[in-house]
Amino acid sequence: MKFPSLSALFLILLLTACVSKPMHGEEVIQANPLEDVQVNLPAPPYPPQFTMNQQIILTVKGQEYDFIGYLAVEGASEFRALAFAEMGGKIFDLSLTNGNVDILKKPEKMPSNPLKKGVAGDIEHIYMQPKHSMEQKRHTDEGKVHITLKNDQHRRVEYVYSNEGGLLFSREFSKDKAIREISYSNYRLFRGWEKPLPAKIIIINHRWHYQIEVNLLKITPQGSTKEGIHKGDPAS
Repeated sequence: MKFPSLSALFLILLLTACVSKPMHGEEVIQANPLEDVQVNLPAPPYPPQFTMNQQIILTVKGQEYDFIGYLAVEGASEFRALAFAEMGGKIFDLSLTNGNVDILKKPEKMPSNPLKKGVAGDIEHIYMQPKHSMEQKRHTDEGKVHITLKNDQHRRVEYVYSNEGGLLFSREFSKDKAIREISYSNYRLFRGWEKPLPAKIIIINHRWHYQIEVNLLKITPQGSTKEGIHKGDPAS
């Protein structure tokens, strides 16, 4: 795939982040008031600790950019995410520790918020299931299970599961506007882990105006990923 210059990518992201635009996501589906009950989401399919190799396609302003991604997750509290150019060279490096997102590397002129509030939020939404305070469960005519919740940031989050329990779609809202919506597909088994995982995830971030396609290449369950998290060494 053609890979435009990285300087062009950074300029696009810089301009996108600096221009104030209204969010254009879908309206929240109207539902009955949420009940204050114990949350009972299906268990996430991922190991408690793992490292992951990914192929990433970022789309901004109609332009596609390919990266090699590396992600290390430690439970529900820590992660380390890195992105490399196809020909080598680290582009992004960010981590979450004790609720704080740190940017360890980024293009000098690129603002922090697209990474801190965009990409880091996407990672937390997908791989680190947060605590929720409220739940409402309903079924569609097609038999899919819809669960609508409010998270600990008081944002409405919707999950759509298949009858078999696989997550198909999720989205997060703020003030009735979508912040992000994510689709999960191509579930299959990966060596070293017994549960099917989505081989393809597509993220549409309405707040920061980008799309990311994540193709899972390899996952390695770990007893602890802290060494990988703190050193940032990609799995071989």
